[in-house]
Amino acid sequence: MANDKPVDTLRDGALKATIWRNQGKDGDFYTTTLSRTYQDKETGQYRDSHSFASNEMLRVAELSRRSHNRVIAIKREAAREKDGGPDRTHDRRPPRGRSPSP
Repeated sequence: MANDKPVDTLRDGALKATIWRNQGKDGDFYTTTLSRTYQDKETGQYRDSHSFASNEMLRVAELSRRSHNRVIAIKREAAREKDGGPDRTHDRRPPRGRSPSP
């Protein structure tokens, strides 16, 4: 069963990497759709293409790398929530070596 909404979308200009959470027999897994957004000249509507010009390929590769790192972070966050571990993103303690503000 796939979610209706992406987990995250990373962008580099008109290029984007959309990350999706999917459910399989062994649990959740993630896929990424790479696309380029453009405006249709006839209708004025925005559309996505899945083909890229040669001068976009290095940017697509970098976007792929960023997407891979984001999926790893999403998996870590999910494991932390599942295990009931501390969620450092909401930790209100001051950084070490600093006292709290009055």
